Amino acid sequence: MTGRLTDTQIVEDIINREGGYVDHRGGPANFGITLARLRDWRGVQSLTANDVRMMRRGEAALIYDHDYIRRPGFHLIADDRLRHHVIDFGAHSGPATAARKLQQVVGADQDGVIGPQTLNAIRRTGAANANNLLMAERIKLLGRLVSGDHSQAAFISEWLNRALEFMV
Repeated sequence: MTGRLTDTQIVEDIINREGGYVDHRGGPANFGITLARLRDWRGVQSLTANDVRMMRRGEAALIYDHDYIRRPGFHLIADDRLRHHVIDFGAHSGPATAARKLQQVVGADQDGVIGPQTLNAIRRTGAANANNLLMAERIKLLGRLVSGDHSQAAFISEWLNRALEFMV
């Protein structure tokens, strides 16, 4: 990647990957934002699937920026590819899971928030190495997900392709 990839560009990429409104076994989601996430974001538990359907792209971008980038500290990761990968992983599996898996592969305390200790561990490990180690953990996690719930097998090819896009 050339030049600094902005968090706004990463969010746009994730929204494009997630697509529009769906309502399947996981419940209603739009731009990858679930009904539960939207209820938490707005602080209104009475929201319905229609509220998810009517959510604007800009609101989804705000949710991603706040909950999937700033809150877990992913914006502090200097390497564009690794930052993009961790944010994408967080959008798919939850930011705490992505943070803990990153911390695991770089040998940092697994508290789910990126801070100075994790950033130093990334520097020691090397961003490219950390990225590829994280990809391996992400793929193993996907395998465990499908093994535990065979109905998820329909999505595995797409999920694996998505993870492998971040290979260095």
